[in-house]
Amino acid sequence: MAPYRRMGRTSATVGAVLAVASLLLAPAAAQFQQLQSPAQRQLLILVQDIQNRLAQQQDFVRQQQQDFLRQQGRLQAQAVQAVPQVIVQEVVEAVEQPQRRVIEVQPQPQPQLQPARPRQGPRPRPQPPANDSAKPQFLEPGVGRWLINGDPACLPCICEAASGCDETLGCDDRGFCGPFLLSKRYWTLAGKPLLRGDSPDRPGAASDCLRDSFCAAEAVRGYLDRFAQDCDGNKRVDCFDLARVHFQGPFNCRSPLNPPSDFSDTFRRCWDASRQNNGQ
Repeated sequence: MAPYRRMGRTSATVGAVLAVASLLLAPAAAQFQQLQSPAQRQLLILVQDIQNRLAQQQDFVRQQQQDFLRQQGRLQAQAVQAVPQVIVQEVVEAVEQPQRRVIEVQPQPQPQLQPARPRQGPRPRPQPPANDSAKPQFLEPGVGRWLINGDPACLPCICEAASGCDETLGCDDRGFCGPFLLSKRYWTLAGKPLLRGDSPDRPGAASDCLRDSFCAAEAVRGYLDRFAQDCDGNKRVDCFDLARVHFQGPFNCRSPLNPPSDFSDTFRRCWDASRQNNGQ
């Protein structure tokens, strides 16, 4: 019997909902009179309550929109009324208190015309001032290297005077190495030139460089470029001064470089022969 009772209750509920849905379109009084059961009347009351709440919310939203539009209209009217007042006030203040503007005209400096430089001839070799003091006066960096490169016989004659330019020489017991007979201190003061791929921190880097003719020649260029000076006091620097710096050191090159020194004799013959061949 329980299934039949459940089916009866379900059919009654569905019938009530359908009846309520069909009666929503009729006036409320007629709907209320046509409803027979209390359940149908309760559903109708619930639906009417929901409709009333929705109507109240719509009225509230509509009222808020109207209030917003009225507030916006008042603000626009106030803004339109305030703009002319501000403009009039600024104009009145400008008329009552006029300001004077003073423009200072500063004279523009006239460009100075540079005189045309005369054409220069070949660059003369720089000559040092007279070396009257005991302290050596070294030339600016780069000048000594420029002097060596300008005299093609300078380095070959220094090499010839040092060892006959023997490229097979190693290092003697005093620590002089290669065709120029250079020491490790000389190599250090020259800027530590290196063979390709070598490192100055390697113990044999100095001796390997000094035994190589090209690396040793670079060491001589760096050393003489650093300490180039007028050793004989004739107010000009040439390869003879550089040879004295190389052989006697930068602080003792004023001492005469005369025979019977093998270096001075050999260098003088080589350099004089080169100058005669070049017509100097």
